[in-house]
Amino acid sequence: MAAGRPESSAAGHEASGLDLLRLGAYLRLLKGAGHGVGVRENILERTKDIADVRAGGVRWRKGPGQRQRHWRHAGMACTREKVTMPSQPERARKIVITGSREKVSRPGGAEWWEERLGAEVVPRGRRTLAQVAAEHGAWGVLVIEAERVRFYVPSEGVEYFYHPGMARRRIRAIVAGDGDPMVTAMGLRPGDRVLDCTLGRGTDAIVTAFVVGPSGRVVGVESVPVLAGLTEHGLATFDAGDERVNEAMRRVEVLCADNAEYLAGVAPGAFDVIYFDPVFHQPVEKSSAMVPLRALADRRPLSIEVIELAREKAGRAVVVKQRKGTPLWQETQPERVVGGRHATVEYGVFLPRRNQVCC
Repeated sequence: MAAGRPESSAAGHEASGLDLLRLGAYLRLLKGAGHGVGVRENILERTKDIADVRAGGVRWRKGPGQRQRHWRHAGMACTREKVTMPSQPERARKIVITGSREKVSRPGGAEWWEERLGAEVVPRGRRTLAQVAAEHGAWGVLVIEAERVRFYVPSEGVEYFYHPGMARRRIRAIVAGDGDPMVTAMGLRPGDRVLDCTLGRGTDAIVTAFVVGPSGRVVGVESVPVLAGLTEHGLATFDAGDERVNEAMRRVEVLCADNAEYLAGVAPGAFDVIYFDPVFHQPVEKSSAMVPLRALADRRPLSIEVIELAREKAGRAVVVKQRKGTPLWQETQPERVVGGRHATVEYGVFLPRRNQVCC
């Protein structure tokens, strides 16, 4: 756990009018496709990748006295009275580890999670996860089951489990010669050493590991311990159905740390490229793959000071992903910006401070 990390309130905040409009548009989409209140499968099964994003998503559950509703793609916690967006969790909140409702006192693999999270393993018995959390005064419950490991936050009604997002589709596009804007912005080549300072679920890191190959190195830094643990475990065990993707996943190294603190100890030139993809406080509307992460991720904005620190450490470039037209470019003046004319995101490329010649 990194020192000096500010804590935030546990309560969500009221959604803006734009959030409500997005929810309304999403409901109209479902209604037009012949869906009821519950989200049916056929929209999400149009492609395996979209279905996979759903599978790695958040399930929003009912509030007290409410009829249960599931929202797998709308990034909002929904009740009949209001719409709220979950706030950033506090890293100091208590987490407990448990298993399925089978009669086992200690699920297999619990030791690994105890070490990563510093959390206590508790028996579940026939209790619900909300009951387990309440009994132990826990904010979150990590559930180890035969098919997956999932994380549940009863107070916010959010459930998250690992999935690598669109990594497989992007790698297949690269193989087909279609390219990838992130890869272009980084100027990646086999053998490169890359530091991903905002790992999240590791989608970008997987694509990067595929491009740099076995001779390269990809290190991902994630500041939220439970996300770091779920991503590390998922990268080591998830089967993407494509051996090329699986091999890339296994090569990503995961560190749980504050990225600024980690960067401070990095030797200049240790990494060719340093990459940032911070959580957007104004979400990209079509980026439903980000919904699961926004509930738990580190919501602190990327500071200019951290970008400058990265420029002192990078061997070739620092690359920052942002919404198209972000004011950050006026504040930081990247050497170039990479992004398609119709893209909703773009990549700012900064040269290292030690060497102003980009190769």
